[in-house]
Amino acid sequence: MDFRYPKLTSEFRLDNGFSVGYCRSYPGASASVRLCVRSGSADEDEFSGCGVSHFLEHMVFNGAGSRTKREMSELFSKLGAAINAYTFYDRTVYCVDCPPHSLEKALEALSDMMFSPAFEAESFKLERDVILREIDMCSDDLDDVLISSLNRAMFEVSPMRFPVIGERKLFESLSLGDLTSYHSRKYSPGNMMLIGVSDLPDADFLRMARRFFGGETCKGFLQAAPQPEPEQICPRSVSISGKTDIARGALSFRFANVGFREIAASEAWCFALAGGNSSRISRRLKYGSPLIDSIDYEI
Repeated sequence: MDFRYPKLTSEFRLDNGFSVGYCRSYPGASASVRLCVRSGSADEDEFSGCGVSHFLEHMVFNGAGSRTKREMSELFSKLGAAINAYTFYDRTVYCVDCPPHSLEKALEALSDMMFSPAFEAESFKLERDVILREIDMCSDDLDDVLISSLNRAMFEVSPMRFPVIGERKLFESLSLGDLTSYHSRKYSPGNMMLIGVSDLPDADFLRMARRFFGGETCKGFLQAAPQPEPEQICPRSVSISGKTDIARGALSFRFANVGFREIAASEAWCFALAGGNSSRISRRLKYGSPLIDSIDYEI
């Protein structure tokens, strides 16, 4: 099978190690950028299981550079820009969509958020309380409990056994100093990549990337080598009992050393098997012999 995605029209690496990719789109298209920090919940070193990557993602929205949280929010609104972010096991990604004429100011603000966030004690306390409520909500969500239990059974050593948001007791141990230390190590230009799509010429996007992200010094960091998982010689299982209106189950397979083609092929295979009402399992077990209410998958 031949899996094709739109190709980047330009790829750059700035002098400080910051990576840039760009795809010029059709005239009139909105601008869209994704800034990826190559650090997620599986890369937290001594903070493993604390959810410090996710906590830091929250904190950078609380003002940066010379702007307060409110001023930063008002700026993106005036630019007609939408900004969001997410944290996963291997990355933290910041997403900005805006009109092309607003892209330069949006990138300037995004640069401030990445390199000059305002780590204030009051914001730390507020975001800490927000995330504690999120952790409690996950504990009450049976689907989240199922996946957390599955990861615990599947991984014995890897940090992927912890939820991205962190475990409550470990999360509560984090201090403001821990966040600033983690930010200093991980939010380094050599550990970042900016991908952009707009109708602007490639040279204009490179100029903006160099202006706002090329001036920071690459501090470098030591990425801890992943600890190998013990060999699994038999199936593992976990059972959770409690009051519920519907039974839930999950089945997982662990892969190692797979590339893009293998992942893409697995995605296509899983979609045909369990992706939506027309999938083979849904047709057979939901509409044929009604044994299940729903089925889904993720890779």
